Amino acid sequence: MLYCCRDKQVYLYQGHLARFNMTGLYAVLGLVAFILIDTSSARSKYRIVEYNSRVTSWKDARDACRRTRGWDLAKIENRQENEALKYLLATECNNGGDGWFIGGRSENGVWKWADNSDMLFDDFPPVRSSINGARPTSTVINYAVIFKGDYQWGYVAPRPTPRMGYVCENMNC
Repeated sequence: MLYCCRDKQVYLYQGHLARFNMTGLYAVLGLVAFILIDTSSARSKYRIVEYNSRVTSWKDARDACRRTRGWDLAKIENRQENEALKYLLATECNNGGDGWFIGGRSENGVWKWADNSDMLFDDFPPVRSSINGARPTSTVINYAVIFKGDYQWGYVAPRPTPRMGYVCENMNC
């Protein structure tokens, strides 16, 4: 499953041009084509690896992604990427496991991507904040996942680790 970044840029660029020049029904058809192209691009941009017993942690998953030069755990930067990835997971991944690691990592509630950039987009469900504002007495680490079934973002602690696959992304695109 190889992917040429230049092709993606051309298709997306053509999709934008088509939307600017269309009206009425043609604009709707252009938007549908744009979404289909984006889903097709996502299929090439991401490598989805189902659960296997050799990868038992977020770190193992990241190491496995990075064995291929230019790849890392997925960094989902906007709603469009998120929806395309969820669609791929829902339609193409039905094997065992509880979900997939993505590139998010939290230390004491501060989320960053695996490359240490700030997580500006997330799709975590809303949570109640602590009423008393107590700070942890030790470092609390969590890892971002997309759970199988509802394809909702969530997080897991380092131990015990659920049965997770992982999603790698070509970072050169």
